[in-house]
Amino acid sequence: LRLLECAPGERAALLDAACASDPGLRNEVQQLLDADTQAAAPTPPIDGPAAPPGYLLKRLLGRGGMGEVWLAEREHDGFRQSVALKLLHRDVWRQAERQARFRSERRILATLTHPNIVGLYDFGEGFGSAYLAMEFLEGPNLQTLLKHEPERLKKSWRDWFVQAARGIAAAHAKGIVHRDLKPANLVL
Repeated sequence: LRLLECAPGERAALLDAACASDPGLRNEVQQLLDADTQAAAPTPPIDGPAAPPGYLLKRLLGRGGMGEVWLAEREHDGFRQSVALKLLHRDVWRQAERQARFRSERRILATLTHPNIVGLYDFGEGFGSAYLAMEFLEGPNLQTLLKHEPERLKKSWRDWFVQAARGIAAAHAKGIVHRDLKPANLVL
């Protein structure tokens, strides 16, 4: 847990010492640390986020290279539901390669049904961008716990990592590799 708070040079030495007997573990931890560093880097907001029809944006949950994820409310046939709404940056949506990647992500999510993988409720294109409406999970992510509640993580980390591994294994069983696996994407 100290690894997140130390300088990169010091981090490498601590990581080497902690994982000296297991190079595979060292590599995995290094990837998580790298992902955490990338997640902390600022990215430009969506230029004037507009909610797709039928959705009301409540609060920003996260921001990444391709877009933003919002807690949103979806109304359909008089039924209201909280969702995690992934909105692509408009400049990303203008790139054909990124559109193809987004459509691929949509197809993949639509095929996955597992208790440890968020479900896809809806998707759409238009309004100069595209969106995925996914199951909203209430609770902290691993990144938040590592930074703010490390004692809580120490008590239940095995159970949480087993759940994450089950979700990853279910995706792998369908030939799918998660391309953005990082502490911020693991909701506990």
